[in-house]
Amino acid sequence: SLSSGGAKGGRLDRPFRQRTIPLFESNGRGREGIAIDGRNRSRRRPAARVSLVAVTVVLGVLVLGAGGLVLFENRLVYYPDRVIHRPPRSVGLTYTEVSFEAADGSLLDGWYVPSSTPRAVVLICHGDAGNISTRIPLLEGLHKLRLSAFIFDYSGYGRSSGRPSERGTYLDAAAAWHWLAANVPGAGTSRLPLVVMGRSLGGPIAAHVASLHRPAALALDSTLPSLRSLLHDRGPSPLVRRRNDGILGPLFVGRNVCPHPQ
Repeated sequence: SLSSGGAKGGRLDRPFRQRTIPLFESNGRGREGIAIDGRNRSRRRPAARVSLVAVTVVLGVLVLGAGGLVLFENRLVYYPDRVIHRPPRSVGLTYTEVSFEAADGSLLDGWYVPSSTPRAVVLICHGDAGNISTRIPLLEGLHKLRLSAFIFDYSGYGRSSGRPSERGTYLDAAAAWHWLAANVPGAGTSRLPLVVMGRSLGGPIAAHVASLHRPAALALDSTLPSLRSLLHDRGPSPLVRRRNDGILGPLFVGRNVCPHPQ
């Protein structure tokens, strides 16, 4: 046979080489480890990269899944309508269109419908679907009772900017309360009692406003005890199990919180 570097049949006959890989190093000294083929060692590097990529993909899917779950939950709860179908003047009501800002920067839209001889002023937190223009019959009914009314759209409803969310609805209602108290003379005093009204999904939102302030009355119409109960009816069980009731929890109307306005 030919020695290393010689030719045999047009091929170089090189001896098989092995390298010893130190397993541990201490003070620059290597301890002998396992002798492996250099070609096998090179194959392990792509496998490590594949494992790292797989872990990254799994983490990304989990993060996107959590975000998608929240988005899906919001779609189960809120059904906003961006179209203003008709204004209060369509039924002969005088009104003022109002624009005001919530604490998170959302620009909100609302209507103030005054009564010429008001017994009280009502802050209305509407339900989960439509917008303020689909509550014209309610405004008309309150006007017949000599009640001024202020109705507003949550973020993402009607002409209000942003997107609806649980936290956002609380901020929207709080901003509506402050606008009403600051811009309607006598609102919240004995001369013009301020009543908070909530229907359906607006019930817990109205109750939250009443917990922060002390209205003359809190009126709840066809409401629900918690957001959990709403999701239980509309969504899969994982959505219900993963969240707590938060501020949209069980509604407790305290003694003397809701006297009938005189």
